[in-house]
Amino acid sequence: MPLLTTLPAAEWQERAAAHPAAFVAGRGPTVGSLRGLLTATADRPAPTGCFGMHERAMVYRADERRHALRPGRAGTDAVVEGHPIRCSHYDAFRSSTPETVGRDRLGPTRETQVALEKPGCLHATMDLCMDSACI
Repeated sequence: MPLLTTLPAAEWQERAAAHPAAFVAGRGPTVGSLRGLLTATADRPAPTGCFGMHERAMVYRADERRHALRPGRAGTDAVVEGHPIRCSHYDAFRSSTPETVGRDRLGPTRETQVALEKPGCLHATMDLCMDSACI
């Protein structure tokens, strides 16, 4: 069977609906992993206090200016130093500069993803869309 992403959406949806056991069997680990992550995430409240601090953490104490809306190094550093960082999403956290790592109260890892992932996180939602397209 070709990869689902190479088939038109209607065709792979039809195949999955006609043979759900085969669909799940062929993608069992991925489906099971995603189900565990989604179930755990759905049972938590959405965070309301991260304020996208991971975006500043990615350039903390770096001379590089990656986005025009950031206030430059001094301004970005002041924001990071003046606010708590509680990034729960591993992929966002791993993009932080080394100087930021110790400032994040959660320090997520791939192993803690199911325990820490939060609904409402932009990065978690992007992963959900990407992962859903891959199964």
